[in-house]
Amino acid sequence: EWIYRALKNHPTCLDHSFVGIVSRAVEGETASGIKFGSASGMLYKSIPGPIRSAYAVPYMVSEIQDYNKRYFIAARLALAKRVSYIGTPNPSTLIRLAETATRNTEAILRAIHDGTLGVDISNQLDVETCLARSLKPDPKRAKNLDKIVERRGELRLPDCWPDLCLIGCWLGGSVGTQARKLASYYGEVPMRDIGFLASEGHFTLPFQDQNPSGILSLNNNYYEFIPEKDLDSTNPLVLSSNELEEGTNYGVLLTTPGGLYRYDINDIVQVTGFFRNTPLLMFLRKGRDMTNITGEKMHVNHLLLALEKVKRLYDLSLVEQFRIVANIEWQRYEIYIELKDNISHAILRDQVIPEIDLALAQVNVEYAEKRRSQRLILPCLHLMPRGWGESELKKSSQVNRKDAQYKWRILCPESRLEDSKAVLQTITCDDPYKSLLRSI
Repeated sequence: EWIYRALKNHPTCLDHSFVGIVSRAVEGETASGIKFGSASGMLYKSIPGPIRSAYAVPYMVSEIQDYNKRYFIAARLALAKRVSYIGTPNPSTLIRLAETATRNTEAILRAIHDGTLGVDISNQLDVETCLARSLKPDPKRAKNLDKIVERRGELRLPDCWPDLCLIGCWLGGSVGTQARKLASYYGEVPMRDIGFLASEGHFTLPFQDQNPSGILSLNNNYYEFIPEKDLDSTNPLVLSSNELEEGTNYGVLLTTPGGLYRYDINDIVQVTGFFRNTPLLMFLRKGRDMTNITGEKMHVNHLLLALEKVKRLYDLSLVEQFRIVANIEWQRYEIYIELKDNISHAILRDQVIPEIDLALAQVNVEYAEKRRSQRLILPCLHLMPRGWGESELKKSSQVNRKDAQYKWRILCPESRLEDSKAVLQTITCDDPYKSLLRSI
């Protein structure tokens, strides 16, 4: 249905090759031997062969273990083709792809000319053999791309893919910031949201370009909604889809053919309008106790588990109070911390921040994936004045008169103005893209 509607507006989007970048369909096994992995990878592998053959970047690229080599080969294979459509859930993936192409132009053009992959992945011989099998020298394409570089001074993707007429990716929520940057890499190509979807199901059908809203997929599942203001209530108001109001935010309860019953997917959506009485929904963010910058889905329990690991190395009794904030613009987690005593800034920068980063990667596999692929950068520390935590408690009790019920927010989806103003000093690592200290 999504493709059908896209073709109505962009009839040439499937005329040439497609670029689709996915994660691995199988990323590991549970203790009981059940395989788990990426929904995007599973969907890719289920595509019929004739359609799959039109993809410029085959699934096997997602199996390359080294992220730099994975993106290099993806860019090399994509640039060898005439591309009319690009589709991948996360826009940060497309930014990384474009930056890889720009940084490695000479090596990519040489690989296209010679008919090679361009990098050594002989440690994964099965992957190398599979990908190399279809390659042939293409001096003509390499020469055309080289002319673009000579004319423009750099490899510009809009010039490489003049037939590109549609990009499909998420446009709303936390990744919307990244989506808005795509024009500087791909030109003014129409973009269409791929829909509010997750491993639990596909919930909306976007039908307009540059619009993150989509028609609620009533035939796929049964949906119930709780107004955001009632989410913490012991007896919340639960509404059906025909009772929703435009401009209101809701949490979603999901009942699916797969067996989920009134399942709280912990997402917040907004009703942006109606299509023939069916609500148009836009994903806003993850719900309570969870943040999401670029797909890592960080829960407050991940943070607590990570801090338990760090406790074994450092005396965390020196920490009076802390709060962690997801900075979408900088693509990193920022830790606001009040210390009881002074600690060397060099130790905080060179030891504590990398250890926190490593601990988060150990307890959250998605965080580890996003760090390895450099879609998230290292966390930073904001040093707060002494009395910061106590001051907030006093302000809250003056307003609510219920200091016994006050709950400190450990994890926040965005920074608070009063916290930002109170920062004494910010500590960051010299290289924000520094790899994890050791393998996970």
